Amino acid sequence: RGGAEKLLPLEMDAAPPPAAQHQHPPQQPYHERQSFLNCGKHTLNSLVGEHWATTELLHEVAQKLRQEHATAAGHDTLVNPYHHWAGAWVGNWDIMVLCEALKRRQMAVTQHVVFNPAAPARLEEALAELCAALDEPETVGIILNRESRNWFLKMISGHHWYALARETEQNASTGQVRHVWYNKDSNLRTPEVVGDGFADAVAAYVRSGATTVAMQAFLVQRKPQSGGESG
Repeated sequence: RGGAEKLLPLEMDAAPPPAAQHQHPPQQPYHERQSFLNCGKHTLNSLVGEHWATTELLHEVAQKLRQEHATAAGHDTLVNPYHHWAGAWVGNWDIMVLCEALKRRQMAVTQHVVFNPAAPARLEEALAELCAALDEPETVGIILNRESRNWFLKMISGHHWYALARETEQNASTGQVRHVWYNKDSNLRTPEVVGDGFADAVAAYVRSGATTVAMQAFLVQRKPQSGGESG
C-alpha cells in the first residue's frame, strides 16, 4: 500500500536517487504538480500524458474494489481501504486502484520489481528483465513507490507514487527519432531526464532506489486489444 504525499509548502522530500539534470526540449512532456495526497492520480496522468484520471474516476474504481472485497469477505469495512480514510478528495490511492484504472486505457502492470536483502541476486535478474522490456513498443512507463524520509509524511502513510515515462522525441536537425525516459515526480517543478535518457540509466535508477529507499517498480505496458473491443 502506498500513495502518501503532501501539499507543496510541506515539501522536504526530493525524489531519491536524484535524476541527472539535462537541458529539455522546447516543449516539455506533460507533468502535474503535487496536490494533497494525490500522487497516485498524478502518476497515472503522467503516464498517459494528459489529465485523464480524476478523483471521481478513481473513487468509482475504489468503490468497485470495496464492493468486491466485501462480497468476498462477507462483510463491509468501516471506511474504504483503497483511499484515505477522510475521503477520496484527499487521495492516498492504493495500488489496486491504479492497476484497475489502467485497464480503462488498455494498459496493465506486467512486472513488479522489489528488493529482497536476503536474495540480492533476484534484483539483478529482475532488472535485466526490466531493462529488456523498456524499449519494447508496448512499454508506456514505470510506476514507482518509495518510502518518504519526511517524519510528518511517514505518520500519514509514508510512501509516495510517481512515474518514469517514456517520451518520443525528434532531433530538430537530423530528424532522428528516439525514446527518452523522464522522471515525472509530482514533487518536481518540471520533468527531469533520467540519466542519459536511455534504458540502462532507468535500470540503474531503479536499482539505486530499490536498495536505498525501499523503492518498488511496476512496469506498465499497453495490452493487445481483443477483436471487436475498443478503448
